[in-house]
Amino acid sequence: KMGLQGGERKAENTTLLVPATKRPTTSRYLDMSLVSDQAAEPRTVKKLGARIEQRKKLLLRRRYLVDLMLALALVGIALMVVENELYYVNIAAVTSMTTWMLLIVELLVCAVHPFPGDVQVYMTSISGVEDRSHIDGILSVLMMFRLYLVGRFLVAHSPLLTDPTTQTIAAVSHVKIDMFFVFKAAMTDHPGKVIALTMLSMYSVSVWAMRTCELYYTKISDAQSLTQSMWLAAITFLTVGYGDLTPMTHCGRFIAVVTGLMGLGSTALLVAVVAKKMEQTRTDKYVFNYLSMLHIENKRKQAAADVIKLSIKVYIWKKTHEREPKKVHKINLTYYSWRLSNAIRAMRSTRAKRQRFEEASVGLAELSQQVSYLQAITSVLVSGQSQVMDKLSDIQQHVRQKENDGGVVK
Repeated sequence: KMGLQGGERKAENTTLLVPATKRPTTSRYLDMSLVSDQAAEPRTVKKLGARIEQRKKLLLRRRYLVDLMLALALVGIALMVVENELYYVNIAAVTSMTTWMLLIVELLVCAVHPFPGDVQVYMTSISGVEDRSHIDGILSVLMMFRLYLVGRFLVAHSPLLTDPTTQTIAAVSHVKIDMFFVFKAAMTDHPGKVIALTMLSMYSVSVWAMRTCELYYTKISDAQSLTQSMWLAAITFLTVGYGDLTPMTHCGRFIAVVTGLMGLGSTALLVAVVAKKMEQTRTDKYVFNYLSMLHIENKRKQAAADVIKLSIKVYIWKKTHEREPKKVHKINLTYYSWRLSNAIRAMRSTRAKRQRFEEASVGLAELSQQVSYLQAITSVLVSGQSQVMDKLSDIQQHVRQKENDGGVVK
C-alpha cells in the first residue's frame, strides 16, 4: 500500500509518454512538454488536428514577427549608416533646411500620378453642386510640375558643368552652378531664342492644362475645347482678359492664375531682353563717345573763333563811335556786343559739356586700366625704395665696420 501511494505521488509530478489503456479518448502519442497529468483528463485534452492547426498559426505569427523585426533592424542599420556617413562628410551640417524642404517637395511632385482605373471623388463645382468627378484630370495637371526635370537635364548636359575646371572655379568664387546659373548664361548668349522658347513652352503647357480641366469636368465638346483653351490661355497669358471666355471649373481657375503669373514673368524677361538689345555695346560706346567729343570740340573751337572775331569788331565799332558818335554806329556796337556775349556763353557751355561728357564716359574698363597702371607704378616705386634701403643699410654697415677698426671713412 505504501508503495502504491509513493508511485501515485511520483506520477503526479511527471508527465505521461503513453496514456493508460483506460483512457481511449486520448491520442496515441502526446507531447511530453505540452501534456501533464492533470491535462490528460478526457475533458481537457484537445485533438491532435486542432493542436497542429494552433501550432501552425503560432509558427506563422512567429515568422511574421521575425520578418518584421528583421525589416526594422535592416531599416535601422541603413538609417544609422546614412546618418554616420552624413556626419563623416559633414553634409548634415552644411545642408540648410531649405534644401531638405526642396527635397521633400521634389519627392511629393514626383509621387503624383493618375491612379489606374476610373477613380471618382465628390467635388463641389463653381455653381455649388456636389457631384462625383474623375480625379485623373487634377492629377494629370499636377504631373506637369515635373517639367522642372528639363532644367536638370539642361544643367547636366551643359558645357559649363562638364568642363573639368568648372567645379574648381565655382568652389573658389563661391558660385553655385545650378539651373538658374545655366539659364542666365543662356540668356546672355542667346536671349532671343531662350525667351521665345520659354514663352512657347509656357503657353503650350497652359493650353493643354486648361483643355484637360475643362474636358474632364464640363460638357464642352472635344472640337471646341482646343480652340477655346488656346484663346483663353492667350488672353490670360498676355494679361488682356477680355472676359468673353472664363474657366468653368476650379481646376481651370487655378490654371488661369498660373498662366497669368507665367505671362507676367515672360513679359518681364522680354522687356529685359529688349532693353539689353537696345543698350550700346562697348565698341558702340567708344565710337559714340569719340564722335561726340569731336562735335563738342568743333563747337568749342568755332565759339572761340567767334569770340576773337566779334571782339575785334566790337573794338572797331567802339572806336568808330567814339570818333563819330552816330546812331548807326551805336546800333552796330550793340549788335556785335550781343553776339560776343552769346559766343562767350557758347564757349563756356561747350567747355562744361565736354568736362561732363569726359567724366561720364569713364567706364569700368577705363577705371580698371587706370588701377592696373597705378599698381604697376606703385610696384616699381616699392622695388626702387627697397633697393635704396638695401644700399643705405650696406653703407651704414660699412661705416660701422670702419669705426670699429679705427680707420678713416672715405
